Amino acid sequence: MLATLATGVLFVFAEVKQSAVSAARQRLQLISRQLADLVSPGIPRRVATLRATATERAVLAVFAAPADSTTRSAALATLDELRTPAEPELAIALWRADGEMLLESGRFPTGAVASPSGRAIDEALLPDSAGVGPFFTIGSEAFYWVAAPVRRGGQMLGWLGELRRLGSANTARQVEALIGNGIGVFFANTTRGPWIALDGSLAEPPASWPFTGEQEYQRAPDGAHHGYATTLPGTPWAVVVEQPDKLILARPFTVLRRSTLAAILLGIAGAMGAWVISRSITHPVRELRLAAEAIARGDYARRIQLRRGDELGVLAESFNWMAAQVESTHDALRQQFEAVQSLADDLEHANRRLERAIGEAEDASRAKDQFLATMSHEIRTPINAILGYTELLRLGVAGPLTAGQEEQLDRLQVSGHHLLDLVDQVLDFARIEAGTLAVEQASARTADAIHTALTVVGPQAAARGVTFSSLCGPECSLAYLGDPPRVHQILVNLLGNAIKFTAPGGQVTVRCAPCDQDGREEESGAWVCLVVEDTGVGIPPERLADIFEPFVQVESGYTRRHGGAGLGLAISRRLAHAMGGELSVESELGRGSRFTLRLRRG
Repeated sequence: MLATLATGVLFVFAEVKQSAVSAARQRLQLISRQLADLVSPGIPRRVATLRATATERAVLAVFAAPADSTTRSAALATLDELRTPAEPELAIALWRADGEMLLESGRFPTGAVASPSGRAIDEALLPDSAGVGPFFTIGSEAFYWVAAPVRRGGQMLGWLGELRRLGSANTARQVEALIGNGIGVFFANTTRGPWIALDGSLAEPPASWPFTGEQEYQRAPDGAHHGYATTLPGTPWAVVVEQPDKLILARPFTVLRRSTLAAILLGIAGAMGAWVISRSITHPVRELRLAAEAIARGDYARRIQLRRGDELGVLAESFNWMAAQVESTHDALRQQFEAVQSLADDLEHANRRLERAIGEAEDASRAKDQFLATMSHEIRTPINAILGYTELLRLGVAGPLTAGQEEQLDRLQVSGHHLLDLVDQVLDFARIEAGTLAVEQASARTADAIHTALTVVGPQAAARGVTFSSLCGPECSLAYLGDPPRVHQILVNLLGNAIKFTAPGGQVTVRCAPCDQDGREEESGAWVCLVVEDTGVGIPPERLADIFEPFVQVESGYTRRHGGAGLGLAISRRLAHAMGGELSVESELGRGSRFTLRLRRG
């Protein structure tokens, strides 16, 4: 039970872990794509605005040589119109195609304009035409250029560009409020270089950068991360969203801890409940067994001290009554024997007392048979109760069941049905021995009997992998004279034995034919033969004469592979005799067996 619970806990943990990782991947992908969708539309609009401004007359006039102060003032006024209230100090510049700076407006950070080569602008930071350039850092801040070409009559004059700072604390707070803590959002160039967080801070990229789509990588100091990168159309950028694995797996490990605790508590409760139930059932049964063994040894004074109101209590009272009857009979026999010894001179008187003693012995024997029948009936009641409660548990009356509990209930139900079958066999045998089992004589179709029996044992054959075939189809009109339920019982028993002793992949065949009194098949015969053949293990020749005896099986001892009480064939032959027929067997060890039920023809 503990192994089953541990397996269940590990299975739940694996499922929750897989679900958490899958959900985290989907969430990272969704956030990355949504942020890319939010950022992407603004870039084309800004580029379009720059394109339109680059065609303004005041801007084109600056590129005339030389540009006077009036021309420069008009151009600055035009550039100032590009600013919004949210960007009052936006850095804007005009420069020639050769890199010479013509005009600048706004606040440029130190080092943002002059390049290491000494030119006014570094073309590597600008696109060839209108668009957005890659990120670059100055100190601990990140910037990028948005530029548009300035042309006159198809001639390239220069560029109009905006220098924009990447990231803000306000944007970082807004995004964090939407997606929650623990998820990092970065902008990165699609080539190499540092990552830029939403607040503008710099972060070292993992060794696996650049990548697109989903990626798992290591980042100090938090260890393993899951990340998803989405490129921004029309830019050399990507939006990267990442989350540490320790946050993704926090919930699965919480579930693991709770499930482990619940499994331990459930295991303790189950063990205690099983112990209590086992004690309540096995203790009375043990008392019954010890009392039966004592009476078998001749201790007729032994009684069962069991005060219960259930079926086991009733069974104990019946057992005590039987023991009292046997003790009384035994005492009477002893007294009569002593009387016969003392009155040996009076033979007639001794004979009368002997006849009386024989009559009492016969009464005791009938009492024994009656007790056997009564005990079989009484045992059926608790067995039915056990099977009923098992079915209620399977239906969920006591709550949901784990896979391990359902497996245990299946075993309990199979064992209960097996025990019930054994009790039925004992009850039938008791009735036969007592001469109280009546059979009818009626004409019935052999095809119906075979079809009914095959329907009953079909699932058993399918589960074992044994193939069935019937050579007596529904159209067969051959009839027999007998009791149909008992014929059905005999066929089910013979077919069940054939399935039990036939290995998977074997063959069981049922056929019917008219025959003579010796079992030889002939069309005009006055008898009907129902034959069950199998390709099973067969029966040793020296055991063929014993298998129809009660409580006898071919296999015995602790190494038996097949269950049963050894009553099936004994009951079947007695039923055949009661109907005026015969049940015989032919077998070869390792080749299979053939059982023939012979009844009068209807």
